Amino acid sequence: MSLTLNCTFGVGFSRLHCCSRHGIGPLSCICMQAQKKKGVIAASAGNHALALAYHGNSLSIPVTVVMPLIAPMMKIQMCKHYGANVIILGADIGEVPWLQS
Repeated sequence: MSLTLNCTFGVGFSRLHCCSRHGIGPLSCICMQAQKKKGVIAASAGNHALALAYHGNSLSIPVTVVMPLIAPMMKIQMCKHYGANVIILGADIGEVPWLQS
């Protein structure tokens, strides 16, 4: 699976390319069965994670989302409700190791 860089913010935080409907873009790019089994991983404090979890559930694609401690509890619970593996890491989204420059 390949991901493209959409934009970079001033604090060394990069956001992955996301087509319309938040999470459906990256998921719709997964065509091969082996890739579908591996699933997707993303870092988000809320909306993107929730969209990925929702669409991953509807498409039977495993989703892992890395969320910071400041992520709203409702978003974390809904991601889990839709079957995503949720990892809480860092005080904010900028502390996710692979997003640091």
